[in-house]
Amino acid sequence: MPLQAIVRHLKDTEWLDYSNEEIKRSMRALKGSQKFEPEQALLIVLRENMIKVVSDTEVSLKEDVLLSNIRHNLKSEFDVYLKNVQIQEICRGLGFKIVSHSGYPKVKHNHKLLLKLCKERKI
Repeated sequence: MPLQAIVRHLKDTEWLDYSNEEIKRSMRALKGSQKFEPEQALLIVLRENMIKVVSDTEVSLKEDVLLSNIRHNLKSEFDVYLKNVQIQEICRGLGFKIVSHSGYPKVKHNHKLLLKLCKERKI
């Protein structure tokens, strides 16, 4: 803010615009990182990957979810960086089972548990 006051006095509108954009970008990043704890972000990613809404009244389950897909979605959607081991630990702590198909670890879908956890956490 003190720098912006000086820049306003010097009438350097280009730098002022730049600094305002940087402040907004930083605030969005800060707010975004504060909104979602890793566990909450993980549940949202699991919900998106495990449940497929066919219509307004019909819901079907998708297959088990690859940990690599979860890791990618956490990073791209929530800016949450977790390793596979951390994802497995959180999932097990929530009650999900980790299975391995052809050497690829996956979270076993569990519709009842997922809905219960989402309802408890109001997700």
